[in-house]
Amino acid sequence: VRTVALLITVGGMLVFAMVVGIVSDALGEKVNDLKKGRSRVIESEHTLMLGWTDKSLAIVQEIALANESEGGGTIVVLAEQEKEDMEETLEAAVSTHADPLRLMGTEVVFRSGNPLMENELDKVSASTARSIIALSPDGCDPDEADSRMVRQVLSLKQFDTLKGHVVVEMQDVDNKDLINLVASDIAEVIVAHDMIGRLMIQCAREPG
Repeated sequence: VRTVALLITVGGMLVFAMVVGIVSDALGEKVNDLKKGRSRVIESEHTLMLGWTDKSLAIVQEIALANESEGGGTIVVLAEQEKEDMEETLEAAVSTHADPLRLMGTEVVFRSGNPLMENELDKVSASTARSIIALSPDGCDPDEADSRMVRQVLSLKQFDTLKGHVVVEMQDVDNKDLINLVASDIAEVIVAHDMIGRLMIQCAREPG
């Protein structure tokens, strides 16, 4: 009887240890997902930024200014960079003494992932976003970058309940019609280089 009781006790301890190990591993994975920015974002009426480039901080500042009258808002960023790196860049811009970035109540949430993947877009609640800004990647050939943006818009179109206004940055004005062809109903295209060129010409014609 004692032997049976001992075996039952030892067996119970082993099972308990296994359960504790499984739970600990699951919690560890969940914490790691949170640190790496892989967890789901439960938001609605937020601004979704797809991509993180040298223009991102300026855009965050402008959105924060627009949200100030409403007491702030939420910006969700989905990009392929590491979550920690993007957070450090934002923190450095906010904490600098020379012309710091002012969030004015706006919260910025970062998630790491491929913006071209529908499941990643679903993770950041793309379908319930108030507005979506798709930034063209840095360091790419213009045609390659614009091809990526077309794929980006096609991925967004997979959401039947998509209600947010979509603004897409492209690099070559000749490729602008590609977006208009596939998604003129949901997307507005901005060609940054073309816009800057027009502003420079306008300033040259009308100095001051």
